[in-house]
Amino acid sequence: MKNFKILLMLVFSFFIVACSKVTQDNFDDIKRNMPMREVISILGEPTSTEQIAIGGFAGTAATWKDKNVQIDIQFLNDRVTVKSFNRTDI
Repeated sequence: MKNFKILLMLVFSFFIVACSKVTQDNFDDIKRNMPMREVISILGEPTSTEQIAIGGFAGTAATWKDKNVQIDIQFLNDRVTVKSFNRTDI
């Protein structure tokens, strides 16, 4: 029974990893001026973020990483301004 539970957990973990949201198709769904909460609903929580606020402006740089893919998105006042998609396995 213990081995079955371990096997079940391994299979479940595989499906979670195989269902990554960091894909070219999801990246293409991200549009300029889209709110950050919508981006997170498409890509999931970012791997890392950096924030800065100056005067009435707030900027966030967010990165999503998965195996050989990295998506970087710049937000100004919580809206997409710049995005990039990079593959490292090419």
